[in-house]
Amino acid sequence: MSLVCETCGTNIPAQDMELSLMIAKCGNCDAVFSFADKVGHTEQEVISRVLGEPAPTTDRPIPTDHKVREVDSGDQLTLTMGWFSPQTLFMAFFAVFWNGFLVVWYSIGITGLLSGETEMIIMLLFPVLHVAAGFYVGYSAITGFVNSTTVTVDSAGIEVRHGPLPWPGNIRLDAEDVDQLYVAPRIITGKNTTRTVYDLKAVAKSGTELTVLKTLEDDRAALFMERRIERWLGIEDRRISGQHG
Repeated sequence: MSLVCETCGTNIPAQDMELSLMIAKCGNCDAVFSFADKVGHTEQEVISRVLGEPAPTTDRPIPTDHKVREVDSGDQLTLTMGWFSPQTLFMAFFAVFWNGFLVVWYSIGITGLLSGETEMIIMLLFPVLHVAAGFYVGYSAITGFVNSTTVTVDSAGIEVRHGPLPWPGNIRLDAEDVDQLYVAPRIITGKNTTRTVYDLKAVAKSGTELTVLKTLEDDRAALFMERRIERWLGIEDRRISGQHG
């Protein structure tokens, strides 16, 4: 990152930054200032670092207005969320239109080919990529109606499963390797639309990040699962740079 003095605007070289305390000294005007806010930390976190105290927790409340079904048996926590959303209806309508057009197209081509019009083979081969796209859109629409995501948490770790129809993203994390969970917003830009989705991420004790759940439409559901899993596993909630909520 690049850093400039808040007093005189001079560029601060790396050797004049104290990363462990997140403070810097300007060699031009001798100003000393904190740059914690530029990397997503608060003034209280800096003070805690200087004093050698544990970082303060955010103590954020758990959202209650969500569509996640929770079952806590004492030795296992199960969180289940269905996939259906208004976007599912749009995708289903588009899939019917797209695949319906392909059915008509291939009906004409096959009829012509059976009648001896050999040039119709080109008509059958031309939309192969469109067929693949139609299959993907149709399959995605069906999963929106029938699939759900189940997150199972126990003393051994966190397991994510999507079904009953197969879908990528199943994952298993060992509880002892998880240091923190947080929700990260992500912007998806289409041809004429822009929307924000949310990814539930895990920070391992090694510092690496893994995506636990991807492309959640409802931030309340994402935040609920983050906070509920952290509390169940006894993970102290800390602020992560770039997190949502």
